[in-house]
Amino acid sequence: FLSRGNVEDAEASLRGASDAESLALHSVIALARNEAGNAIELGRRAVDAASDSSAAHLALSYALQAAVDLDGALDSARRAAAIDPDNGYAWTRVAELESSAGYFRDALVSAEKAVEKSLALTRSDSARAYTILGFVRLTRMETGAALDAFREAQDAVRGSAGSAQADPLLPLGIGLALIRLNRLGG
Repeated sequence: FLSRGNVEDAEASLRGASDAESLALHSVIALARNEAGNAIELGRRAVDAASDSSAAHLALSYALQAAVDLDGALDSARRAAAIDPDNGYAWTRVAELESSAGYFRDALVSAEKAVEKSLALTRSDSARAYTILGFVRLTRMETGAALDAFREAQDAVRGSAGSAQADPLLPLGIGLALIRLNRLGG
């Protein structure tokens, strides 16, 4: 339900559930409703219910970011990736937050892991991983490699048969790379 934006049905299907995965989803729903405090509480309850749940740590990461606790968000995302090192989505999240914090060397390593791990997942997951990798490469002035990553993200979106939407940052990244390469033909 949540992947289709149907918050009410998602919430109804979770009513009464108190396991870590359900609490994590409740946290995400609270974020969608702009209830950051409630999202943090639910995210922490999810982690308390199952400290070995990657989903619980990812939900808490998003909630902490909404409350502008970027260090806490990054720590929680790193825990998610440590719990499930094959989780491409967790590595994408880590790379995104490391890049935001200015840890560009770490972000590159995490983004490359994200791409590697996401290839086994959905096309939309690999598209997001490639988009983050592109931005990390842009920050490192690796413009050609950044454009290649953005093109891979485009291919992943095209290959998803309409099930994935392009990351809204993808056209921005491509544009920035083309500007740096002075390839803005008319």
